[in-house]
Amino acid sequence: MRTLTATIIGMAFLGMMGPPEAEAVNIRVREVRREAQAQGLSIVYELENASVRRWDLNRVEVHVFNQKGRRIDLLRPSATLTRMQRYDVELIRVRIPSALLPEAHHLELRVFVDEFTGYPVANQVPKRLDYYFPLAPQSTPTRRPATQARFLRAAGQLQVERAGMVEWEGSPRAIVLRVVNTGRDTLSDVVLQGEVVGSYASLQQFHLSVTPMHLPPGAEAYVSLVIPKHIVIRAKSVSLQALYRKANEGEGVRYVEDLKIRGSGESPEPKGHFKPAGLGSH
Repeated sequence: MRTLTATIIGMAFLGMMGPPEAEAVNIRVREVRREAQAQGLSIVYELENASVRRWDLNRVEVHVFNQKGRRIDLLRPSATLTRMQRYDVELIRVRIPSALLPEAHHLELRVFVDEFTGYPVANQVPKRLDYYFPLAPQSTPTRRPATQARFLRAAGQLQVERAGMVEWEGSPRAIVLRVVNTGRDTLSDVVLQGEVVGSYASLQQFHLSVTPMHLPPGAEAYVSLVIPKHIVIRAKSVSLQALYRKANEGEGVRYVEDLKIRGSGESPEPKGHFKPAGLGSH
C-alpha cells in the first residue's frame, strides 16, 4: 500500500513539473556523393546526430523544385536507423529520374525527427528540419533578370544573441542562441549556417534550422550550437549566416544575411576572438 501511495505521489509530482525541456535538435546533413546514371541522378546524403541527446528518425522527404520554385517531384527515401544516438550517422540515397533532370533546379531535404523521451507520448508532432541543395544545370543556363536570382543579399532583419551555455563535466558543450526578427517582414524557413574556425582552418561546420517555421516581426526563437570539447579548446571565432524567405514573397527567393553573435543587450562583437570558458565570447 505504501509503495502504491508513493508511486501515485511521484506521478502527481512529475505531472506538476511537466515534461523536461526539449533540447534544440542538431542534425547535420552533407552531400557525400553524386553520380549520373542511366536511370537518373544518384545522390547520397550523410545525416549525423550532433545533438547531445538521441532522436527518433521519423522519416525523410526530398522535394525537387524547378527554377521558378514549383515542386516537380516528391521522393521518400528509406532509412536504416529509426533511432539516432549522439554522433550516429545515417546515409540517405536519392535518385532523381532522368526525365526530370532538365527541369530540376534545386532540392530540399526535409528530416522529421521525434523527441526520445523514454515514455509514450500521445500525438507527438515531429520536428521538421529543412536543408537546401542546388542541382547543377543540365544545359546552358539562360540569362535571368536580377529580381529572379536564387539568393538575394539582406541586412538588418535578424539579430542573434547568446542566451546561455550548456555544460557537461565542466566543459562547454552547447551555446544557446536567441534569434530575434528585428525587421518588418515575417520570415520563414530560417536556417543558421556557419563554421567554427581555429588558428589555421575550419574546425566544424554547422547547419541549424530555426523553429517555429514563421517568425513575425519582434518574434524570437532559440537554437543550440553544440561544440565538442576537442573543438572548443582550439576554437578562435565563429562565422555565421542566415538563410530565410520572406513569407509574402513565396518560394522562389531566398535571402542571405551575415550575422554577428551579440551578448544580451550588447553591440555586435568583433570576429577573431573566442572564449569557450564563459559567455563573453561568440
